[in-house]
Amino acid sequence: MKSKRIVEIIFIFWLCGICLITNAQKNNPPQTYAFSARQAVEYALQNAVEVKNALLDIKLQKETNKEVTASALPQITGTGSLNYNQKWPCRLFPTLSLPVLMAYSFKIM
Repeated sequence: MKSKRIVEIIFIFWLCGICLITNAQKNNPPQTYAFSARQAVEYALQNAVEVKNALLDIKLQKETNKEVTASALPQITGTGSLNYNQKWPCRLFPTLSLPVLMAYSFKIM
């Protein structure tokens, strides 16, 4: 009983949806307006979104043109690095000069 009722409700919603879709696809003739100068200004101010969108489209096209121009120009790339590897002298036994050896030999005796 309950499942039959649920199926009926789903069918009713489906039927309403189909009616709305078919009604939305009807071709309506374009609306025409007759304005005074003041009404035309008010209408233009209310519908300024279209003008703003057109200006944004112009800016977008200018940026696209810049990208295309930049890709046509030669590209310059560069890298650099610096390595400072100082080699420290390493000896197993330090070399001592002759005067130092003589000084050590005199102190020991």
